Amino acid sequence: MLPIAQPGETPQQILPAVGPAAPPRARLGWTVARLARSWRSVLDARLAPHGLTQSRWRVLNVVSTTSRPLTQRELADRLAIEAPTLVRLLDRLEADGLVERRPDGQDRRRKVIGLGPKAAPATDAIAREIAAVRADLLGGLTDDQIAQALLVLDAVQGAAEHLRAAIPRPEPEDRP
Repeated sequence: MLPIAQPGETPQQILPAVGPAAPPRARLGWTVARLARSWRSVLDARLAPHGLTQSRWRVLNVVSTTSRPLTQRELADRLAIEAPTLVRLLDRLEADGLVERRPDGQDRRRKVIGLGPKAAPATDAIAREIAAVRADLLGGLTDDQIAQALLVLDAVQGAAEHLRAAIPRPEPEDRP
């Protein structure tokens, strides 16, 4: 039950914005963000002995698990990073033999990203550690509990994508 405001009190004074005492609607976004950060942190720690930083293992994981090669733009979108940041990262991964840029079969002006000749040990370690962390984090939950959580999270994600699509995009500036 939510506390009742006394005369002169605002909801912000009686309801914590975050934390275990906050109302569920106030906690959800914060909890999801903390979970994502914690999950990635555990993966970072487990993949560090393999010489894989978060930026490197995230790229390799996406490239190795997609059903078709992605363009650099698609890969940047999936990773939620800016294209110039991805270009520098791909340069380093390509120099290490972990990825390759290849001409797109449908549009030769574009490049698609594939795994390089030295990627197998890294992608094997990534897949193994992701499975282990998933088992460790979800081991105490039933499949029904996970399915229920996914229903809620998918609904919130759908609403977020709808709101995001409605955000006006700035027009590119004309340059002389």
